[in-house]
Amino acid sequence: MKNGNVLMVVLAAVFGIGGGMLGARFGAARGAEVAATNASVAPEAHTTPAIAALEARQTAVERGIEELRLGLADVAALQRRAVAERVEAPTVAREETRSATTTSAATGIAATMERLLAGDLDYEAEQAAWKEIADAGQLDELVARMEERAAARGNDPDAQTELGKAYLQKTFRAGGGPEAGLWATKADKAFDKALGVDDHHWESRFQKAVSLSFWPPMLGKQTDAVRQFETLVAQQEASGMKSKGYAETYLFLGNMHLQMGAKDKALAAWKQGYAQFPDNAELAKKLSDVQ
Repeated sequence: MKNGNVLMVVLAAVFGIGGGMLGARFGAARGAEVAATNASVAPEAHTTPAIAALEARQTAVERGIEELRLGLADVAALQRRAVAERVEAPTVAREETRSATTTSAATGIAATMERLLAGDLDYEAEQAAWKEIADAGQLDELVARMEERAAARGNDPDAQTELGKAYLQKTFRAGGGPEAGLWATKADKAFDKALGVDDHHWESRFQKAVSLSFWPPMLGKQTDAVRQFETLVAQQEASGMKSKGYAETYLFLGNMHLQMGAKDKALAAWKQGYAQFPDNAELAKKLSDVQ
């Protein structure tokens, strides 16, 4: 029941009781007056106590009304508090949910970042991890974390290379235009920083060469990409190592020569690679298709 209705009911009850009492008092007074008249007794002698009693009763009723008003005010305060608590409870719940979501997102970013930095993902798994982050709307956050990590590890070529790869993810999702060029330039600078620390850092040079190969031909980056791949071939063969990924260098180098119209150079690159990796099916197919 609303406060106003409660007040009306209580006041009706109080005034009903008071009215009845007042009626009884007035009735008693009138009867006393008649009796006193009949008995030839001055009515003032009887009515004065009755009036005093009525005044006392009125004072009591007024005091009761004031106490009732104060009580209802307390009830209203309690009701307002209850309403506020009901409103606040969902708000707190929403804040807790938002906090939990934020925590979960942060945990997801950290876990994915750890997977990417572990170095044990193949190309498909690595791209899937990046897609997972991008689809969750957390790519910018992960790039920011990569930037912080690279800044804290200025002399770590791995940290700079991973940052460059993160920038490439932004490039892929920016589409064409100035924004893609901006991210591609940032990636290239990150790879250069890694190579400035370690000129033989295979991953950074490979990523730099591949990213340069995708620049628009009008910008003349293809020639630089070829130089990077040729440097990588020389470093690979000088090391005497035959890591599985090294075959990719010959594939890309041959592709670049073919795109630039140098078919003979493309065949030479693939033959050189096939001599190093005779089990590589892609190099064998390139030679078969072009010859």
